[in-house]
Amino acid sequence: MILQLKRFEPASVFGFGKTSFKDGVAIIVSKKKKGVINLKGEILFEPTFDFISPFVDGFATAKMGMSFYVLSAEGEKIEVKESLLKIRKFSEGFAPFRGKNELFGFLNTKGEVVIEPKFLGVGHMVGGVAWAKNFNKQVGYINTKAEWIISARYLAGKKMDPETGMARVKDAAGWKLINKKGNEVQADGAIAYGDFHDGVAFARQGKKFGYVDAKGEWIVKASYLKAKNFNEGFAAVRTTDKWGFINKKGEMIFEEQAKAIRNFKNGFAAVQNMQGLWGFINTKGEWVIEAQYTRVRDFHLVK
Repeated sequence: MILQLKRFEPASVFGFGKTSFKDGVAIIVSKKKKGVINLKGEILFEPTFDFISPFVDGFATAKMGMSFYVLSAEGEKIEVKESLLKIRKFSEGFAPFRGKNELFGFLNTKGEVVIEPKFLGVGHMVGGVAWAKNFNKQVGYINTKAEWIISARYLAGKKMDPETGMARVKDAAGWKLINKKGNEVQADGAIAYGDFHDGVAFARQGKKFGYVDAKGEWIVKASYLKAKNFNEGFAAVRTTDKWGFINKKGEMIFEEQAKAIRNFKNGFAAVQNMQGLWGFINTKGEWVIEAQYTRVRDFHLVK
């Protein structure tokens, strides 16, 4: 079956690079149509679909012509009976969709409507919570039963972090932090925030960036020109034109010497040196693969 792969190529995501295996499967493309293969090179779904979302927890959504489907990593295909205009990927077993009435709801992994399309917009379920927009174009947060756990009173909202129960919301005064109880949290002197990752969020104080926790306390003072999200306990920062890595104590574990840098994934981070070549470092900041490649992808655990 491996020889059959010569007929296909890996699918790209929004034009940014090729997809890789996830949940033991990969999306392929042939003549602009998409299909799915497994780790053995066996074709689970022939490339006949116009769209296939990334697989999440073993399930993906797909479209063929005017019909929509739920695909499983085990090779099962379920046609959605509801009339849809659009569908997005799954998150925690819920897939946001846009119905014929132009409103948004959610499907489950059986292709069944579990939240009726009655919102102007919705986000993905994270920690059992998703943002939703009402008919007054105000944003709040709902649970998996479509109950408002935070009333719709904001101009915009981002996904709620499952670890901290924190989300970023916007009102007339700008962006701020809110917890799952609907209480607003403000870090001293902060004028902007990023989303929570790994238990913390970057925040801007004046023209410098630092990091705050779910209580709104600064755990790393604002001293960086640029800052990225924490992942696996480390974040990329810079005070010059070069990037380095810090831990949650603000200690530099990889000195600023990189032209470009990616977040840690499975214990390794891709780093580009000033000559434009990529390699990988470990969580001690040591080069484990010297910079020698013009292009690399992150490490993935394949089961």
